[in-house]
Amino acid sequence: MKTRLAIYCFIILAVVSFSGCPQPSAPEVPPEQPAATPAKPETSRVTPEEKAVRERVTQLGGTCTNNREGKIIGVRIENNELSLADVQMIAKLTDLESIRMTGPSVTDEYVEAISGLTKLKSVDIENSNITDKSLEILKTLPEIETLSLRRNVEFTDQAIALFAEFPNLKTLNILYNGFSPASLFGLGKLTSVQSLDLRALQVGDDTLLFIAKLENLEEIHIRSTLVTNAGIAFLKRCKNLKIVELQDTEISRGCTEHFKEMGNLRSLRIFRAKEFGAEAILELGVLTNLETLELRGMNCSNEALKALKSLTALKTLELSELTDVDEETVIDVLKTFPKLENIRMFAMPVGDATAAYLATVPTLKSIGIPATAITDKGLESLTAIQGLTSLDIHGNKELITLEGARILARFKNLRRLIIPETLDDNALKSEILKSSPRCVITPRTYSQEG
Repeated sequence: MKTRLAIYCFIILAVVSFSGCPQPSAPEVPPEQPAATPAKPETSRVTPEEKAVRERVTQLGGTCTNNREGKIIGVRIENNELSLADVQMIAKLTDLESIRMTGPSVTDEYVEAISGLTKLKSVDIENSNITDKSLEILKTLPEIETLSLRRNVEFTDQAIALFAEFPNLKTLNILYNGFSPASLFGLGKLTSVQSLDLRALQVGDDTLLFIAKLENLEEIHIRSTLVTNAGIAFLKRCKNLKIVELQDTEISRGCTEHFKEMGNLRSLRIFRAKEFGAEAILELGVLTNLETLELRGMNCSNEALKALKSLTALKTLELSELTDVDEETVIDVLKTFPKLENIRMFAMPVGDATAAYLATVPTLKSIGIPATAITDKGLESLTAIQGLTSLDIHGNKELITLEGARILARFKNLRRLIIPETLDDNALKSEILKSSPRCVITPRTYSQEG
């Protein structure tokens, strides 16, 4: 028995040795694939219509805005030579979202020509001869959110009622038009509107009573001597109001109490309010949530200016044409704004000492110091701010020399530069553009200050 068992074991071992132990199979290697090539973005073909529009808009000194695919979605032309045929050509661009036209040649026919542009969101027409008929046409375009209609003398009071028929209107700019005071009460029906520019209209306290019904209102611009503290008291009912501009009004001391009750107020501009003097400015210090404050053309004092030191959240500040303040106090106040990005001081008693301080503020992006005592020395100080994108030094023609202005070439990121007409020198501008190639340089006389 033992002998037989041994023979069996021998046979089994022989078979295993002959066939070999099973080996684990090697992992399957997928066939080599060619490296993936990133898909090339599809370039938009320029249609003959687009090419013709670009050429004509350029001839008229206008500009076109493109989307990511390169299609024209915006056209802006400020030229009295714009013809009806031009507008009819532009109207072939069915993707157009915004258009601006200016001048007396623009009539209802021009608006009729763009009536098929159903993607239009913004229409800007200024100094034209369009009538209420144009509003009847535009209200049929469902996407319109912004209407900018400055100085269009043919509108009647009926236009105010027509604005309420735009279903998605969010921004309405109707400054410098001839609407009657009573017609403006109809603005209270513009329930979707978020921004109103009513400058140079006959807006009074009673108008603001109706406007206070606009729950979505976030921004309002007023220039009217008929507005007093009582009107601002009505406005505080607009709980979403963030931006308030008041020019040439009769507001006075005590008005800040109403501003304070506007819980979302972030930007306040007060220009030429003769009754809003030093005592009223003293009260502004409680508006600690403000990010923008602009004061111009008012009686002030060093003490009143110091009250602004509590507004440490300010990013934009304008102090222009304020009486009875000195440079030392201005610098002292500026030092309390660590987040300052934009500063403008027109016709203020500031000079090279102020420029030297501003040079130490790395967050500054825009500086406007026209009609001040800044000289070549102060200009050199400012070149330390390499992040500066906008600079206005016009009105300083007797203090900044052509030779001293060559230091402007040290800036690397300027996009906007306004200079005195005495510096309108091609060689100088060429030097500046070498270092800031995208800069728009505008010579301006002192009398052009708005």
